Amino acid sequence: MLAEHGDRLQTRRDGAQMYFDVNCPVCPEGLTREVNPHGHDQAFLEKFADEIRLVGFDLLLYHWATHTEAQAETATLEDTP
Repeated sequence: MLAEHGDRLQTRRDGAQMYFDVNCPVCPEGLTREVNPHGHDQAFLEKFADEIRLVGFDLLLYHWATHTEAQAETATLEDTP
């Protein structure tokens, strides 16, 4: 998911703190979260950039599962042999 849909997650800074924004493919809502607990430590952010992005995608999957469109698509995929 990280390799194929990396454009869905953007990181940004507000002062010294880093945030990630995840664009939902189903709704315009999306997610914004503060990178904790070391979102102000540039070395930490660089070292764990992929892991931070994976957390963002994990949260996107939880968010996506709340949509009825996604639940119907998932049920269809599970029924396919």
